[in-house]
Amino acid sequence: MNVLDRDDLPWIGELVDIVARAEGQPWRVAEAELERVAAPPKQLAAVTGALRKLVGGRAAHTRVAREVRAIVLAAPALDAHARSARLEAAASTLGIPQHELEPLLWSDLPRERAIELPNGRPDELDVIAHANVQLVQRALGRAYGVHVRLWGDDGGVLRGALARGLIVTATRERDHAALSLVGPLALCHRTGVYGRALGQLAPLLAGCDRFEVAIDAGDHAIALASPIVLPPVPAIDRAVGYAARKLARELAKLDRTLAIDVLPAPLEAGRTLVCPDMIVRRGAAPPAGVDGVCVELVGFWTESYLDKKLARYRDADAPVVLVVDHRRGDEPLAHATAEHVVGYTRRVNAAAVAAAISNVRSRSCRSPSA
Repeated sequence: MNVLDRDDLPWIGELVDIVARAEGQPWRVAEAELERVAAPPKQLAAVTGALRKLVGGRAAHTRVAREVRAIVLAAPALDAHARSARLEAAASTLGIPQHELEPLLWSDLPRERAIELPNGRPDELDVIAHANVQLVQRALGRAYGVHVRLWGDDGGVLRGALARGLIVTATRERDHAALSLVGPLALCHRTGVYGRALGQLAPLLAGCDRFEVAIDAGDHAIALASPIVLPPVPAIDRAVGYAARKLARELAKLDRTLAIDVLPAPLEAGRTLVCPDMIVRRGAAPPAGVDGVCVELVGFWTESYLDKKLARYRDADAPVVLVVDHRRGDEPLAHATAEHVVGYTRRVNAAAVAAAISNVRSRSCRSPSA
């Protein structure tokens, strides 16, 4: 896979200069020059997308453009005098000079948005890092399967994959962790949503000491290995733990005697890892293996994926309740009445989860081998 590195700095610097010179003008003005730069098309598109992201300004232009259109656009102004009068009235209402008003009408469109450099000229290495993320995400979005080997990872990539609902199997090897992920093209539903979620793992790879990614793209394979230039990993991955903490708060309100450990360390089931979102404990005698009942929020799923996940928790001697989103499966949830699975459509029913935890705890205490 042809990612960008320091050898690409000269032509990327040329692109950044073009954008900097066009500050204050619509993006279409810069694009006319950007397209003439001698660079591979995919890499050129990725760098252009990275520049758009780095320079910002989208939110402010969206708000202003909608406000201007709401006042200016009404019944057609069929002559120049009526048109000028309407623009003058709108400019007076909004407190904007009339010569600045008309360009704002469509300034929320990507090519019409004015280029802004609030933080000055973007650094070429920052552009390369964000462009590489886009290149990796593009490849991941066209995958049937993805295999990742991680050295020096603290579990952030696995947690990130599970928090985004990806179908993933994790194993612990001698000196590294290995993740096997289902790609969007292997699914029959919501492939675009799944592909975007899978692409969000790309920036998390920068947190590893070393990584290797093998992408099965059907008729060909794509290999990617560190070191490559990527942006620093965000200090907080906001996708991780949000839903778990929300459910934990609701469970605590239902039963004040519960002790809930959110985002515990992964559990080993042989070489395979299972990663519960929480472990729920109470004063009763703990079951064998794990001091409490594991709860895992499952995003995208298939029946075989749920069966294998339940089997791995049994191998880890860990009682579990899986909380499964009906909408993210490609078939009806046959496990809907099983004591280990709680289904939901839009909102997790904390009372149903609490009842399932109680049933699983009771059964585990009666029969530790169950």
